[in-house]
Amino acid sequence: MGRVPTPAIAAALFLSCSLGACGRTRSQTEVPRFVEGNGRHALLVDGAPFLILGAQANSSSNYPSALEHVWPAIEQLHANTLEPFAVLYDALAPIARAWARLGLAHPTWGVAKPDDNSAQTMALGRGNATVRDDQWQFGGADWTWMPRDPSPLLERESGGAMVAELGEDEYLVFAQHARIEFALDDPGAAKGVILDRVEGHFVADEWVMDRVWNGDQTDYGLNVTARPRVLRVTLATY
Repeated sequence: MGRVPTPAIAAALFLSCSLGACGRTRSQTEVPRFVEGNGRHALLVDGAPFLILGAQANSSSNYPSALEHVWPAIEQLHANTLEPFAVLYDALAPIARAWARLGLAHPTWGVAKPDDNSAQTMALGRGNATVRDDQWQFGGADWTWMPRDPSPLLERESGGAMVAELGEDEYLVFAQHARIEFALDDPGAAKGVILDRVEGHFVADEWVMDRVWNGDQTDYGLNVTARPRVLRVTLATY
């Protein structure tokens, strides 16, 4: 996976794929289409009429400063076509300025859930980060000794991760519906470990720690579920 030149591109990739713009991943009997009958038009999804209760957030209203007024209006409308944007924008808004500042001085990368649910690896210098969208929260991808049903994440159309370099072996990670595994490019040269993984947020562009991740959230990589998370990750070698 090549480097993403700006954080805006990574965010756009992540958000657009959350809405399915990067390709359909859900198994369906037929592709959604518009049909006409008796002078009327309708959208068919899975062979049944689908009523779009949409809300538009365009122009200046899609900037973080205006979103606090946008979301209540959308909720009152009971819109069903903006929710993926709502969840991610709500999580991205507090870190937008900090991420943009980081992107001017440091490399950033980003991946979104692919059509085939394959693992995606981002080259981070001497190491890499592999993002998987098809794993259960517990267990390893290489576990063949225990029978498993397919992960329910296979049916989701959203998922992905963005990574920004903070310094040598230190990264800021934003992710949803993903497992992230860090590794060295040359495992034979040294052993690599995640020294620290801290969830937090930004206040006036300053990092504020909320809690340290451990246990089930880190046993098999960083397991990020439906709620988007912001993590500061520090790696080490020995």
